Amino acid sequence: MIGILDACFIIDWSLYNKKEILKEIFSTLYITSDVFNELKTIHAYDMIINWRGSNLCVVVDLTEHELKKVRQLMRTVDENPAMPAIDFPEATALVYAKEYGIKYVLTENKGAKTVPESVDEFSDIQVWGALEILNYADSNNIGNFMNLKEAIEEYCVDTKHFFKKQALKNFGINIK
Repeated sequence: MIGILDACFIIDWSLYNKKEILKEIFSTLYITSDVFNELKTIHAYDMIINWRGSNLCVVVDLTEHELKKVRQLMRTVDENPAMPAIDFPEATALVYAKEYGIKYVLTENKGAKTVPESVDEFSDIQVWGALEILNYADSNNIGNFMNLKEAIEEYCVDTKHFFKKQALKNFGINIK
């Protein structure tokens, strides 16, 4: 599988002790240069540099044509009051995915997650966050987890990223 990364996803996963499961799921991960420049932590930079060295990650620049499509997507989202806002980095990931036939955009951004459901031309893209990745890993015996709940708990402890009860419920996880 091939995916494209957003900054929030990279920052969280750089803290996760089982970040290498992404190597078992994806053959190539793209990151746009503007997203790379947005990274502010040494852990995130180190992870991307390491992955570039192992040919997992490719940093790409957007063309003027692609930037025009990014601005167009952001306007489309802004003009739809039912959609949560989308930031520039998430919009670049979605546009790059659409332009190059990349099926997976990896982000935790709510706005980005609603684009494939609300904007027809992006309907073939799947937006995955940590829960989708961990669920996929657990379902495919990647990561050596006892179960999905254990994987999620471990991720939360490592990254300090906590999920809403409803999001967990969507994956069959009930937390009191």
